[in-house]
Amino acid sequence: RPAQIARHNASLTLGYARAFGPGGALVLRYLGARFEDDLNSQRLDDALIVGASALVPVYRGFKLELRAENLLDARVEAAVSGAGVVERATPRTLWAGLRFEFF
Repeated sequence: RPAQIARHNASLTLGYARAFGPGGALVLRYLGARFEDDLNSQRLDDALIVGASALVPVYRGFKLELRAENLLDARVEAAVSGAGVVERATPRTLWAGLRFEFF
């Protein structure tokens, strides 16, 4: 198999939205086990990654946007060095912003 390409991947998004109301989503992503190198000798473990987002109306077209990626702080292996040191992908990340939508 090519390096860094998992045999099995899956993604599921459940969302709710209203035109002028609140909205939100829950995202589940599964990244299957894969290999770091083209010889398939250095294995990277699989991971289940959970994310969520919410849009909350504030005032006349303004919405507060909240987002979390890797909410459960899963260990997502990104690479393995020659010495066997495992590099992790992005840990739990939280975002907040203000969105303006034209009517």
